[in-house]
Amino acid sequence: MKMGVLSNLEPKKVFYYFEEITKIPHGSGNVEQISNFLVDFAKAHKLFYIQDAMKNVIMVKEATPGYENEPVVILQGHMDMVCEKTSDSTHDFKNDGLELYVEDGFLKAKDTTLGGDDGVAVAMALALMDSEDICLSVFLCICVGEGMEFRNKLSVPSRTCESGYVRQNQVDYTLHLCTSG
Repeated sequence: MKMGVLSNLEPKKVFYYFEEITKIPHGSGNVEQISNFLVDFAKAHKLFYIQDAMKNVIMVKEATPGYENEPVVILQGHMDMVCEKTSDSTHDFKNDGLELYVEDGFLKAKDTTLGGDDGVAVAMALALMDSEDICLSVFLCICVGEGMEFRNKLSVPSRTCESGYVRQNQVDYTLHLCTSG
């Protein structure tokens, strides 16, 4: 696993995927590239996935043999980021990835917002999907609060929505457990 700026941070898989995500322009309304990145991830890991016309993505990792009847965990995050930059920045959010650096123990992006709330949720989900011995469904919507009706309108395997629903929300640093299905 090749890493760059974040190679010394733990957990390594989470920061690896976070750094990969920050290379992709993914502001609100500009999510096609990040959505396709998620589909490519699902294909590479032989996961069941659905990508709708809005570019929301659901990925399902089947249970390890012997755990097929255990409850499924469902993680949700959003793939778009808030695009703000300093007044003197020449950053183009439609075309440029972020320039990351670590300063005094804090992860930052040069002259822009970091996209940390969405990026961490997506990176954590990908790191878990890249793990062994886990049965997991991941719903990655295009925008905070939008696209949520999507998860109730899809034809997905019954195990995908039969148990708990966990929303990763780094804005208030909590995990919310809700019912799903």
